[in-house]
Amino acid sequence: VQEGQQVVIKWQGKPVFVRYRTPAELKKVIDEGAVGSPAQTDAERTKEGHEKYLVVIGSCTHLGCVPTFNAGEYGGWFCPC
Repeated sequence: VQEGQQVVIKWQGKPVFVRYRTPAELKKVIDEGAVGSPAQTDAERTKEGHEKYLVVIGSCTHLGCVPTFNAGEYGGWFCPC
């Protein structure tokens, strides 16, 4: 996976997004804080030396849709439902 690239891998029938975050994306996370978990920083959720990689299950909890990347109001993952 190259910098700025994302791949989707299936694990137990679910899509898993693996993204190699760019310096700009990492800076945005540091500047704005952890959106999903304000009680925990990005540094606390990553292993030292592997901060550039983001691995998340890409399945909507509402209807099981697969979100699209670089969409929606915040330019992140956006679920069509």
